[in-house]
Amino acid sequence: MASQPRRQQLKANAMSERLTRHDRLFFVLAGAGSAVLAVALFLGLQWRWEVEMNDKSLLLVIAVSTFTIFYRFPLLLSARRTLYMARRAIGRWINLMVIVLMAYFLVPSMNASVPREMMELWALLTLPVLLLALIVMRKSALGLYASASEVRKAIFLLPGDEANLLGMRLRRSPVLGIEVAGYYGEPPSANPDRIVTAIDIPPPLPRLGDLNDALKAISTNTYHVVFVGMRVLQQEKEREVAQALGNSTASIYLVPEARLFGYFTMASTDIAGVPLLALHENHILGLSRLLKRTVDLVLSAIALTMLAPIMLMIALGIRFTSPGPVFFRQARYGLNGEAIQIFKFRSMHTKQTVEESTMVKQAVMGDPRVTKLGRFLRKSSLDELPQLFNVLMGDMSLVGPRPHAAAHNEMYRSLITGYMLRHTVKPGITGWAQVNGLRGETETLDKMRRRIEYDHHYIQNWSLNLDIRIMFMTLRTLFWDKAAY
Repeated sequence: MASQPRRQQLKANAMSERLTRHDRLFFVLAGAGSAVLAVALFLGLQWRWEVEMNDKSLLLVIAVSTFTIFYRFPLLLSARRTLYMARRAIGRWINLMVIVLMAYFLVPSMNASVPREMMELWALLTLPVLLLALIVMRKSALGLYASASEVRKAIFLLPGDEANLLGMRLRRSPVLGIEVAGYYGEPPSANPDRIVTAIDIPPPLPRLGDLNDALKAISTNTYHVVFVGMRVLQQEKEREVAQALGNSTASIYLVPEARLFGYFTMASTDIAGVPLLALHENHILGLSRLLKRTVDLVLSAIALTMLAPIMLMIALGIRFTSPGPVFFRQARYGLNGEAIQIFKFRSMHTKQTVEESTMVKQAVMGDPRVTKLGRFLRKSSLDELPQLFNVLMGDMSLVGPRPHAAAHNEMYRSLITGYMLRHTVKPGITGWAQVNGLRGETETLDKMRRRIEYDHHYIQNWSLNLDIRIMFMTLRTLFWDKAAY
């Protein structure tokens, strides 16, 4: 058995492998800056509001929140445009406010010792300070990379189509300081695929030659960065390419073929120190899952309490306007494709309820099966309110991919690649697809594909800020969405 120091060393090595050089630098800077700001702010609070010095809960919240702001500066700074960077920063600020406010109201000692005026002032000052720091650092970085000595020259060992696509994205991120000289590889095809033509590409990169020319260019150490396609390493000259790259002074990046992966979103990761390429990864795990579940519990409980009178009126309306039960239950797929029972207010005549049928048949505009009251409930999404109980029970979340009828699932999973990946998270009452106009009937397969693409985007880009944004967008679309009937 390995000794305790040996185990600690192995653990430290694994952690070190997961952090890049830039991550480690910003990790140290963020920690130091957070400690200084936390102590300074704490002393200021003690002087201005006479906060007790032994209130460790407040000091912890301040330190963690400032660390959260500064740690991921590289991701914010690498945004293509300043406006986009600002939007991402505002999203981070919203996440921070939610965490701090929850701590403020849930930690008794903090709530009792910290004046509300101080919390309001701190919340208002955090965002402008964050934006100002980002803008200053971004302009400084752009100015630094504008000098010839800091610009890194790059080449692509890629086919023309993929080289032009990657080159376009690098041109849109000048803060990276990479200047693309051209590519070595096959010329662009006459009819490039949809992935490459999906974006309006600027003037194409110059073709510098074939693979033999690339080997000669790499050996001269003229270029600082080399992007190598996976296809290049699968050719006959694989050993020569690897040897040339190993003898160069360039930074080397392996580029997968995007056209092979369809709906998958690729991201680099590692498991036990082995570098991997994640094609699909669920980010709602650990603390993120706990945070999302906490928000679900708190907001669903509040919503049920506030909406109880409305739900009672709807239940009475259904009871007195059409024969049959007030609620109906339906089997749908939940997390990991497991069957769950969801609740809704009944909106159709009992003998013709589409949800109770085994046929794959969706409601259409003017559907005679829908009751008069049910038409209003479906239009306003009030028929979904009982699903708040599903959220409390843990079967659903407030935000997530909308669950489809089990019969629909079985049909579409055989028609759309990656369909079941939407079940790597809990289904939601509302979702990213629904607030972007993909709500209601999906009469064509292409519409369902678009809905699935939005579901995948949500899973790959989840954040608490995105959930909050979707909730507000849902409120806006409740009475103005013509797709619901």
